[in-house]
Amino acid sequence: MVRRRGAPQVEVDATCPDHELFSAIFEEYFPRLMSYATSRLRDRDLAEDVVAETFKQAYLRWGTLRDQGAVGGWLFSIAHNVMVSHMRARARTCLPLEDSPVEGWADMAPSPEEEIIRQDEAERLLRLLARLSPREQEALALRFDGGLSSREIAEVLGTSEGNVRLIIFRALRRLRQLMEAEEGGE
Repeated sequence: MVRRRGAPQVEVDATCPDHELFSAIFEEYFPRLMSYATSRLRDRDLAEDVVAETFKQAYLRWGTLRDQGAVGGWLFSIAHNVMVSHMRARARTCLPLEDSPVEGWADMAPSPEEEIIRQDEAERLLRLLARLSPREQEALALRFDGGLSSREIAEVLGTSEGNVRLIIFRALRRLRQLMEAEEGGE
């Protein structure tokens, strides 16, 4: 047990990462975990809580990491489990599109016209993504919001790399079909 003056008691063992290593991991994965959690939860404040809990659990459970080369997949697995636990505890439902926080996605402030177009496109994409299966949504979020490889996604979802590639391929094909059908109906 390590105790620092003024700090809460935290059980750590010799397998805990050193400060510099964990800081480097935090710097590398925080933005990706935030993007992933925000896309899944549609609530930036809640996503921050999930990511904070993810890093807390990762630090405290560092000794359970079998392959330090797979830290990304391990972190996303923790984040996934934290989100699932949180959603089960609160029985959270999805927000209607008009209440979705879509601001802050652009790096630069767009013109009002560009912002309206961007918001319409974001709402359309969210609406079409909602028509995919939860597993397809999760795989796409891990790939595009989290930036994970097929191997890392397979670890998070508990399936094979080949199955992950198939899920993503089918999800993108279905999304493309939905977009084309919607454009043809306009």
